[in-house]
Amino acid sequence: MNLDFFNFFKQTLNEDKLSHAFLIETSNINKFTDDFLDLLYKENLIKQKDIGSNLIIISPDGRNIKVNQISDLQEKFSTYPVNYKYNFYIIKNADLLNKSSANKLLKFLEEPDAPNIGILVTSSLVDVIDTIKSRSQIFKVIYEEEILDIDIDLLDIKDYKDVLKIKQSLKLNEREELIKKFEKLILYYDKMIDREGNYNNIKIFAKLIENLEKSIHLLKYNVNIDLVLDKLFIELRR
Repeated sequence: MNLDFFNFFKQTLNEDKLSHAFLIETSNINKFTDDFLDLLYKENLIKQKDIGSNLIIISPDGRNIKVNQISDLQEKFSTYPVNYKYNFYIIKNADLLNKSSANKLLKFLEEPDAPNIGILVTSSLVDVIDTIKSRSQIFKVIYEEEILDIDIDLLDIKDYKDVLKIKQSLKLNEREELIKKFEKLILYYDKMIDREGNYNNIKIFAKLIENLEKSIHLLKYNVNIDLVLDKLFIELRR
């Protein structure tokens, strides 16, 4: 959904129609979190921009968000907040919920014991478990200053020499750096779709996004980087 999340949140707050869960894909997780905390503070929904009686922020513990982190959340937010209308929890890097922690969170989403509002934040929506997506309102929050500064544009590929040049440049990145670079390109092309009026160009951007998402998936499953890049450029040249 391309509506402005912050305006939508304030509107539904005023109408007393807040969703129990929002899933946000953003180009900058930390900046979005800070901006959202600012909004909660200004609306007098929290006492401080930190963990408090009605605010919990969860970040990955190592490579994943673990079951015990969700269990702690459920225990702390099993009752109504004191002096506030809502409990708020923010889960950063929601794509790092593993199957067990995601299943634990699902029960919390479906059967809340109190007025709990979840904000799940990710830079890679495609890697968020489908059952989490289906139970959340999905928004994109794009910070243009983050995505417009790209050092590689796959649209620059005109011939085989360009392929070799860009591939060599990408191979210099470690796996995690390459994933972040591809995520940034996806957000960049997604923004271009919003601005584009030509249907054929939209199809080109959509194809780029689809192939980059597939490449990210392979990289996260530790497929050899050379093989991932070979497959990416074969698909792009079709």
